[in-house]
Amino acid sequence: MQQEELHRHEKLVLKALDRLEIASPEEIVEEAGIELSSVNRAVSWLSLKGLVEVEDFEDKTLEIGEEGKVYVEKGLPERRALELLKEKGEIELKELNSVLSRDEVTIALGWLRRKNLAVIDSGVLKPTDKGIKERETPDENLLLRVMKEGRLLESTLSPELKQAAELLKGRKNVIKIHEVSHRKIKLTEKGKKTIKQGIKIEDEISQLTPEIIKNGTWKNMKFRRYSINTPAPELLPAKLHPLREIVEEIRWIFLK
Repeated sequence: MQQEELHRHEKLVLKALDRLEIASPEEIVEEAGIELSSVNRAVSWLSLKGLVEVEDFEDKTLEIGEEGKVYVEKGLPERRALELLKEKGEIELKELNSVLSRDEVTIALGWLRRKNLAVIDSGVLKPTDKGIKERETPDENLLLRVMKEGRLLESTLSPELKQAAELLKGRKNVIKIHEVSHRKIKLTEKGKKTIKQGIKIEDEISQLTPEIIKNGTWKNMKFRRYSINTPAPELLPAKLHPLREIVEEIRWIFLK
């Protein structure tokens, strides 16, 4: 494709993708220095011309919940219980009341057993070998990351942290999940070939207005070239209303 057939914004998007290889519209905005609406229009035309490939996919974002903020500050209930166990070796269940609220005791016991960090034997809570060695669980690690970064894409997580995310989803108000749509754009082989042919960014006139004619700026600017082969939306002509058709038919008879 001749570069004269490309709009200035299309050229900027192509050059940005040449540097980024694959990018979201927002990343192209930052690289190309044009507005998001301009990037989206340019991508649509470039896609029609076969110069870029667009991929849309669904993802989820993880954000900290109100209970999650409390847990980051104080520690998960099972973590506080486990620290007390490490300090004392084993404890009676009622001793958990010194570090946990009544509701937190129930939560802590459930997760200590689920994570195989402690067992209950005749009313006494004892740490397992795993519990003694455990320093930080994956869900604790993830909770800290979500708090620090504000928002995480689930698709960027390691398999271990994805499992941790599933654990946190099962806890009330610890993390918030939002469905999001993402778009990635990359050059096609045709687009790469066009880049190799060379792309020159110039100020162009795409529409001749009275103002441009009057001030004479058109003399020092290049007119954008148009191709009759460029794909365009199908034009569906409007159909006359039946009553209007009758009126036009009668009018034609009298004029005849």
